[in-house]
Amino acid sequence: MGTTPLSAPPGALLTNGEGRATVAACRCLSTAGYRVAVIAAARPAAGHWTRSCKERLRLADPVRSPRAFVDGLEQLVRTKRYDVLLPGSDGALLAISCARERLEPYVQIGLPSQAAVEASLDKLRLVQAATAAGLTTPTTVVCETAQDASSAARTLSFPVVLKPARSIVDDGDMRVQVSTLVVFDETQLAALTPGYGRPFLVQSRERGVVYSCAGVMVPAGLLTLLTSRYRRTWPPEGGEVAFSEAVQTPPGLREAIEALLTELGWQGLFELEMIRRADGSFAAIDLNPRLYGSLALATAAGAALPAIWCEWLLTGHATPPPLALGVMYRWEEGDLRHLLWQLRRRQLRQAMEVAVPHRGLVHAYFRADDPGPLVARALHLVKVARHKRARTVSTRGGHTAPTLTPS
Repeated sequence: MGTTPLSAPPGALLTNGEGRATVAACRCLSTAGYRVAVIAAARPAAGHWTRSCKERLRLADPVRSPRAFVDGLEQLVRTKRYDVLLPGSDGALLAISCARERLEPYVQIGLPSQAAVEASLDKLRLVQAATAAGLTTPTTVVCETAQDASSAARTLSFPVVLKPARSIVDDGDMRVQVSTLVVFDETQLAALTPGYGRPFLVQSRERGVVYSCAGVMVPAGLLTLLTSRYRRTWPPEGGEVAFSEAVQTPPGLREAIEALLTELGWQGLFELEMIRRADGSFAAIDLNPRLYGSLALATAAGAALPAIWCEWLLTGHATPPPLALGVMYRWEEGDLRHLLWQLRRRQLRQAMEVAVPHRGLVHAYFRADDPGPLVARALHLVKVARHKRARTVSTRGGHTAPTLTPS
């Protein structure tokens, strides 16, 4: 398994170094004593810029080029010693799971069966598993055509939530990653549905507070669970968490989540997003069976999920430390956009709430002793903005702009 001395620290290999989830996992595992290597498909990658990353690697994008990604990954784990491999996206998870017979002789991946991985990435199966576990779900309509979607939206009433059956969708000769979106009218719905694969889902938009429950699931049950409450998202109408706080897990919720994951067959690190309705019931809305965006909050609150999962994989046991409630999390980019959104609408009180400083606050990218990831993220956003401007100018000139190739 390579030439690294057996006395060296255990090696952890992380994918999707472009994202904040991998930055958080990298910092967590480095603190726990792991030698961390980070794979990315593009530059600059925030995960490459953290001091916790000891080896910076580039491979093909696991969504657009899964075969090339797996070929490169196999070469890496065959020639160097990595003890554990953690996927940072649905695309990487699916590619790794499908190629497990090529990777498992050289590195621990800890995944359940292929069927369980596919079930855990299937948004309709989440609805079914949540129901079986005693959780509620938004009203969900399975659609095959734009006409189906229009009919469902009229029945449910706008705004509705549009979801792919899986986040990875075949689009002609390509695979693309598609996000869940809140849709406000017929025109927007008709424009979006062609890119969501077949089948896709239209759901009622639930009202309530969004909660995140993240932990580590093993055959014996949940090793640890951290619950957080979303205070702001970006976009505000329904998006990713921009600001959240670690809170006490409501009674009975741990058992329901454990039953849901057992129904799906999932084993490993995960995040389950839910909405708490006015009557106190919880509706499951999304499952991330991998590293996830607000992972930094879990680590700061004592639930060092990547380290707990890796310890269990390598030793067969892990003892999670006590949790610290009240810790807060901020995704810098999302919260800044939320602030500007409030200011544009002259919602000054809400804008001030965003700007108020907090103690016990952990950031997605920034850390005073490790500023590199935030710098890398800023450079990436500048690169994206330039690309968008170039495409706009080229489109106005009557031809399509060339696709930006990461360097």
